[in-house]
This record gives sequence, C-alpha cells and structure tokens, in this order.
Amino acid sequence: MQIGAVGTSALSPRDSLETGASAVFRESLGLIHTSLVEHYRLADPEARRLEKDLFVWFERFCRRPGSPPARECRHSLLVMACLFARGQQKFLVETGDRPFDEKLDRVLRRDPAEVAREVSRPLKLLYYRLHAR
Repeated sequence: MQIGAVGTSALSPRDSLETGASAVFRESLGLIHTSLVEHYRLADPEARRLEKDLFVWFERFCRRPGSPPARECRHSLLVMACLFARGQQKFLVETGDRPFDEKLDRVLRRDPAEVAREVSRPLKLLYYRLHAR
C-alpha cells in the first residue's frame, strides 16, 4: 500500500503533522497487517481495505487540536486497527458470512487494547534492547 509521499521542503505545520502521521503509519504497517491477518484472520484483500480506512482515521486523529506527535499515537493506531478488525469479523460471523472458528472466537472475545499490547510486545523488547546500552 502506497502511503502519502510528501517532500519535506517548505512544509507548513499542518503538512508536517500529516507527514508525521504518514511516516508512523508506514513504519507500523507491517505490524498492523500481521495483526489483521494472523490474529483477526482477515483475508489479505480485506486487510488492505481496512488499512486504507485506518490510514484516513489516523491522519485525522493526529490533526486534532492539541494532539500529541504522531509517534506518541502509535499505540492508539494499533488499538484502532484491532478495533476495526474485531468489528469487521464480528459482523461477518454474526451475519453468517464467516464460518465459526474457535481461534477467531477467542480473539474476538478479548479486549482489542489487550491484543494490541500483545502484538506490540516484541517491538518494545527490541526497542529496549537497542536503547538500553
């Protein structure tokens, strides 16, 4: 997925916010995609569609007045990715468009924030190891 490539010369504060959100989203996209496909068991095309909606949400989220820098919103991005996926899958299961799957059912019963923390744990360990020296 191609996410907003904006040059960095002569950026206004608003452009800078949008670029920051785009950069954080791009950096997080692999983790987001893995969460959607492996944890929430979305098919690849479903995951890509959800990622596009999530990108629009994240850019708006980062533009709110008083919003912290985009890098500080990464956890919110992961939680929202899990919320999006959970809502999508619950709808499909409840309407009968997705067959019952015990592994998926366990994930759908969990708090999306808990799933996001679990998914991001390996990155936190890596960050700690790189910066604890």
